[in-house]
Amino acid sequence: MDRIVNVRMFSVEAKEDGGMAFSQALRHIADLQPLARREHETEPDVIIRLEDLNPTGRIWFGEMVRVQEVNLPPKALRGQRRERLGIRSIGHTSVFAFDTRLSVLALQLSRNGITAARMGLYAESLAGGDGYNVLPVPDKATWSILRQGGVRSIGFSLATPSELAAIDDETRGVRRGMIAMKESMQPTRLELTMSMGRGEIDMDRSRAVSLLQWLFRERQAHRGRITRMRAKVIPRDEEDAMALDLLNGHMGEKEWVDLPEDDPDASYQKRKDYIFSVLRENRAALEDMYGS
Repeated sequence: MDRIVNVRMFSVEAKEDGGMAFSQALRHIADLQPLARREHETEPDVIIRLEDLNPTGRIWFGEMVRVQEVNLPPKALRGQRRERLGIRSIGHTSVFAFDTRLSVLALQLSRNGITAARMGLYAESLAGGDGYNVLPVPDKATWSILRQGGVRSIGFSLATPSELAAIDDETRGVRRGMIAMKESMQPTRLELTMSMGRGEIDMDRSRAVSLLQWLFRERQAHRGRITRMRAKVIPRDEEDAMALDLLNGHMGEKEWVDLPEDDPDASYQKRKDYIFSVLRENRAALEDMYGS
């Protein structure tokens, strides 16, 4: 097990107004018995399940398991030739904490574990409803600059604009324009920048943020093959614009944790404690972002 515990924050919102809250979906799934009823194949050969959930208080803790049944490693004992593993599957676990008031998910990310997008898809599949947008929470520095500064430009890169799902007249217009450019010039990718140039007028903040949020949601849904999202912002009381990489300015922490060798319950507890410490450390910023 990887002892570098990597925690990242995500905001979770129902795709439709009045949709089932993510906490309700988790509680519904946790009530499913036997355990096999909680398992779902979110994509070919990717089977995940909610292993445990502690739905008490404001912060809920839980553990997800990815069940691996294909491409299993061999058993290799010291001093002996490698041989068949001897079991049908192994599990990769990811611990999480969910702030039910802010609807913020603190999730352990690992190479073979559960992604935030898969967790949202899993909840939609087993609890019903119209699904969830699971969006990365910007780190404290990025949030402060975006909140207070003047937006001068936004830029993004994508390959298949026809895959994007427009949600209103504004995004439909942007989508039509990108499709027309792709069809006209036949490029492999579109690299687009919307800029205010060297003038002194800032971009309309609400529209810029709305467009970026739409692109975040489309990327989370694996539409458009979006690989870059950036913004240039002039921080308050400064003159020069600062370039922000919006896909990598992601709130979270990672740290080496002394996990036990072969005790999944003790490992869960240690990872849970670390995730709670990360959530507590960032609570003031999270309240500022999502408390209203």
